[in-house]
Amino acid sequence: MTVRGVSWIIIILLFFLAEIRTIKGDTVTLTTWCEHKVKYLGEYSSGTYRYVTLTEAQAECLKRNDCGGITYEPLYSGKYTLRRGTTLHTSPSEEISWQTCSKTAESPLTLIG
Repeated sequence: MTVRGVSWIIIILLFFLAEIRTIKGDTVTLTTWCEHKVKYLGEYSSGTYRYVTLTEAQAECLKRNDCGGITYEPLYSGKYTLRRGTTLHTSPSEEISWQTCSKTAESPLTLIG
């Protein structure tokens, strides 16, 4: 397989693994989520903050200015909750948290070049 073919596969995989956030010049910034087991983030976000699925919670978190991440509450509510805090704390109740991590990749147009 050519280098161009491999590059296209990598770009396509990145698009499937993360939501495209910005495209500037020759780079694409993708939003990915980092998982932190047995950790929680403090203080609930404003408005509706409990969601049934992680995907739904992630989409809502990205829309808000006061969302520092997501914490899953397995014992308390069984829901994914939007949190204002950005500092991870050790959870006594096996909570799991997610925060955004940005990745950058060359755009497909540059790879063809």
